[in-house]
Amino acid sequence: MKKTVFKPFYNYEKEEKWLNQMSLNGLQLVGYYWAVYVFEEGKPDEYEYRIEFMRHFGKHPENLEYIEFLKELKVECVGTYMYWSILRKKKEDGPFEIFSGMEDKMKQYKKIRNWWFSLAALEYFIALYEMILGIYLKNSNESVTWFPFFCGFLLIVVATCLFSVGIPLHKKIKCLEKNKELFDN
Repeated sequence: MKKTVFKPFYNYEKEEKWLNQMSLNGLQLVGYYWAVYVFEEGKPDEYEYRIEFMRHFGKHPENLEYIEFLKELKVECVGTYMYWSILRKKKEDGPFEIFSGMEDKMKQYKKIRNWWFSLAALEYFIALYEMILGIYLKNSNESVTWFPFFCGFLLIVVATCLFSVGIPLHKKIKCLEKNKELFDN
């Protein structure tokens, strides 16, 4: 029996923990597309799930090559969306870690943080454009509309939310860098 769940996440570690809890309960992920998860009943705790932020967008040849390489390691790609891939491995096939060390984990956090910050910067830029457009329309004696100002304000709110998602990742990176310095000394 299949079960479809809509559940948006902005924290991939919480999403990964949730997927592993679903597996523990006997629901195995078989399909994924932005916040829509398709599960099938299976053996409890059969798979371990990991989420990876890929280097390239979508079905880029390097992503596909990497996914093929993972198949040799008995790792299956359950679904992808944009830069994200959900991977799984049968527990009986051994431990499943994507990152071999602190340096790899920092790189992953940096990619994700930079992605969130880039999205926020884009939204701030579009908001600025909307505000300037509103000022131009007001000064050009055209029918004054508050719509560009309203859109600009909404975009600033969205951009601030996107930026705030990257802040905890930035803090984790700083903490890992500090720990790395301690181990290096």
